[in-house]
Amino acid sequence: ARIIHAAAGLSWPTDRLEIQVLDDSTDHESCIAVDAAIDRARKARPGLNCYVVRRAHRQGYKAGALEVGRKMTSASFIAILDADFMPATDFLERAVAHFYSASAKKISDIAVVQTQWGHTNATESFLTQMQSLWIDDHHSLQMSYRSHCWNFVNFTGTAGVWSAAAIESAGGWRAQSLVEDCELSFRALFSGYRTKFDATCVQPAELPNTVTAYKAQQRRWTMGWAQLSRLHFRHLLCNFSCSPKKRLHLIYHMLISLQWPLWAVWVCLSPVLIATGGYTGAVVQLDAIEAVRAALLAATSEAEIARLAARLAELQTTLAAEHSVPNLYNAPLFYILPILIFQVVMLVTTTLCTTHTYGPHPGLPERISLAKLSARLMRVVPYVVISTGMLAHQMCAYLEGIWSLGGEFERTPKEGDKANESAATRAAKKQRSKVHGCLFIEVLFIIYQMYWAYYFYLHSPQRDARCQGEHPHSACPGPVLAALPCIFSSYVGLCMATVFYFYGDDRPDSLPSRLFARTRTSGNRDRDLDLERPLIKNGSDLEADGRKSPRPDGKSPRCRHSVLAGAEDFIDIMENRGSTPNCISPSSTWSSELQSSEDGSNNNPNDIHSWDSPAFPAVWTTPSGPTVSASTSERAY
Repeated sequence: ARIIHAAAGLSWPTDRLEIQVLDDSTDHESCIAVDAAIDRARKARPGLNCYVVRRAHRQGYKAGALEVGRKMTSASFIAILDADFMPATDFLERAVAHFYSASAKKISDIAVVQTQWGHTNATESFLTQMQSLWIDDHHSLQMSYRSHCWNFVNFTGTAGVWSAAAIESAGGWRAQSLVEDCELSFRALFSGYRTKFDATCVQPAELPNTVTAYKAQQRRWTMGWAQLSRLHFRHLLCNFSCSPKKRLHLIYHMLISLQWPLWAVWVCLSPVLIATGGYTGAVVQLDAIEAVRAALLAATSEAEIARLAARLAELQTTLAAEHSVPNLYNAPLFYILPILIFQVVMLVTTTLCTTHTYGPHPGLPERISLAKLSARLMRVVPYVVISTGMLAHQMCAYLEGIWSLGGEFERTPKEGDKANESAATRAAKKQRSKVHGCLFIEVLFIIYQMYWAYYFYLHSPQRDARCQGEHPHSACPGPVLAALPCIFSSYVGLCMATVFYFYGDDRPDSLPSRLFARTRTSGNRDRDLDLERPLIKNGSDLEADGRKSPRPDGKSPRCRHSVLAGAEDFIDIMENRGSTPNCISPSSTWSSELQSSEDGSNNNPNDIHSWDSPAFPAVWTTPSGPTVSASTSERAY
């Protein structure tokens, strides 16, 4: 119910706002809860066009439901919100503004505006801390860079606004890939559109809080990206017209999930290369020796023979040094150090650049203390552990996506609004874990890595004959360096075993759930969400409460607060900052003001559409209001 309540509270003219609740639920009690939430939204905001769209089948899953909903509306813009998102009331105002220039002219080549994901439960567990880190990196850093440099970001499935004309031009929603959002983004790119990202417009959402739910989500995303590359890579490589630099970046972008099988190959080959001395330096030296030997056999003059013989002796000496005990055990450091450097740079940069995501209100920068900074930096620990443990799972998902198109859209279980959760739904949660074939691959990976850990323990330098006095010219490495191969294999194996152990933790009766009950530090996630509180509060209401509006014309500025926060709490916060916000009332005055804004005749600096937001003056020139679609594959309650 909370997403319906939040969508109904969006600041937009009521007569230009259409809300579709795309509900593919099969549970009768869930349908009753959705219908009741829609009725409450209509009563709270009279005249609101809010209705549910239900299909007799789940063909096409989320993409199919979105396509059905798209064909039922004539709106110019379509905003999409999953059921676990709680958008700020000014979400539409700020997102739709990007489709217009400063002179109030529509920019026709923008397909979608993606906004920043926030987190309602970022500190709930190690799992949610890990997710908050990589999502912050993906959005605040990567998508900001791509939007600025290449004018292209992929739509992430929610918290974005699409141009209906762009969707139609690109061919509509398709279910060939499980990441239908990203697939449509690339088709829009190929159709001549560009996309934008707004990092300051933060929309809070719930992160999966069980390993099983997270694995289901990541399997769908990785498999979908593999399917997307199978569908469109050839067109991107051969037919799409762009600069060479942009093409290289788009190729990297499209093939991003290829990293998982490549990481898997690297993790499997590294112990073998370390044990046999076949790592990069040794292979290069062997090739060079063979080349010098061939040249030596073909040499005719004595001077050339002497020079090649000296070069051969030098290479053989270097090779012998590389195969000595110290250098043999330096190999893991050679392979691991670049990864560690990358992780540290990513962690620090992401932490310093995402203060607006965790502010008192999403989108407002926070004052980060040393304690908060330290806690955010520590997110790297669960990040590296869980990411490593997901390696085999992600590799299988990628290979499955390359092998076949489409597939079942396995929804990501979330905690959601437990107050409205039916008994049948709670009972169904005990049966929702699915056993995939990749679990057996994960077991094989664990056994493989633990075998090499044991192998390196048996062949440690202290057990090596060259360290027992037989070859005194070979110095032994230090204890930490000597243990690196064993530590590396043990680390990979234990990470995979940890993630494997928690499979099924979404069921209350599972062993991980009973032994490791999570301590929730974000218990106020739904505390201030009052479904009976009025959705709109205008200037006269504020004056009745004893609060004077700072506007010269008696009106109040539009608010920029999330429906998560209680109205009273937020007003107290904003009063300390010297302003009193409110949500715009969908009155008849809106129509005349909208019309005058469209005509360009309204230049009053005190007008509600330009006051306090000079960066978004064109938001009011839209010909019609957007459609807000709740999540289709996830139940909208």
